[in-house]
Amino acid sequence: MTRSPHSPTHTLAARCVTMQKNETTLLEPWLLHHGALFGFSALTVIDNGSDDPVVLDILRRYEASGVTVLRDYATKEDFVRKGDIVADVIRGWDRDGGYAFALPLDCDEFIVTMTGSLAWDRDSVFAALARMADQQATFVNNRVLLNVPSRPGYFRPQIIRRAIFAANTIVSLDHGFHNPGTIYPDRWGQSLLACLHLHNRPRFTDIQRAAHEKLRHLIGDADPASVSPTSEGYHLYSYFRIPEADFLKQYRDHPDIYAPGLLSWFEEIGIDWHRLLGTGGVQLPVTPPAGFLVHKSDDDERRHRFVQFDAAFYAATNPDVAQDAFYGQWPLLHYITSGWDEGRLPNGQSLPPIVVEQEIVD
Repeated sequence: MTRSPHSPTHTLAARCVTMQKNETTLLEPWLLHHGALFGFSALTVIDNGSDDPVVLDILRRYEASGVTVLRDYATKEDFVRKGDIVADVIRGWDRDGGYAFALPLDCDEFIVTMTGSLAWDRDSVFAALARMADQQATFVNNRVLLNVPSRPGYFRPQIIRRAIFAANTIVSLDHGFHNPGTIYPDRWGQSLLACLHLHNRPRFTDIQRAAHEKLRHLIGDADPASVSPTSEGYHLYSYFRIPEADFLKQYRDHPDIYAPGLLSWFEEIGIDWHRLLGTGGVQLPVTPPAGFLVHKSDDDERRHRFVQFDAAFYAATNPDVAQDAFYGQWPLLHYITSGWDEGRLPNGQSLPPIVVEQEIVD
């Protein structure tokens, strides 16, 4: 007998699955973060042929702690079929039952929640899932926070669609986890979850190395700078067509958000965030009410301004943003993209910015 997606036998538990190969830096933090939220037994790692001794040791240790490790998908062809393989894993969970939501994730994606506030604790994540529990819909998580290189705790908000599946609803899943197909093709639900996208490694050479590894199934050992980009993995080619200084400048010239408590969370669950995110950036001893501050640097990084952002106030006082088909999904993104430079108020309390001046040694 087929169970309803929201039958009483289901709890609010979520299960996470990722496919990875030789993710020496990211794999253990991914396991620690999602294990703290959902438990190790809720995690599945599809190993795509890792041969790095560090990664193999991580897989053995966490498998002993309850993580499911699948080692039968070790080829390049399996990587190309990632969406289908992950969909089959989720269908297996549906046959077993006992969970409410499936979260397919890349190994550099860490689940948090983003409503008016940014939070990453278990209670907040489960509260966000509870808000979704009674909806019969195809769910998307389109709030992404891309880590800013050489600024631990700083992120660039982006709207990029990511898949989430209620139990017993999956029909299909694409390679990039962007286009979920479910039994509710005409009903879409907005998740209150978000993803930390820890794509940028501490060093630019590490970013290029990771990008090249992901492109190998397309171009082999060829130099990515000399190959014409294809639609698949298009963004990965850009790291080989831009000098490091220009790569960093594209982050420095725009506002971002600063979440100081996230680094403390990583330390609490045993993650060495220095190895994961590098060093740099202004670090403040503050606890923002919303979990983050909006930040902008000026004068070649010599002056930094931090402001509190009130999402409800910003949407209410900027109806053009609230009614916009794109920015209405996430008014914070509008303030980051243009609202700051346009002089729009980020909060209704006339709170002064925190200003930090620092000397730059040339």
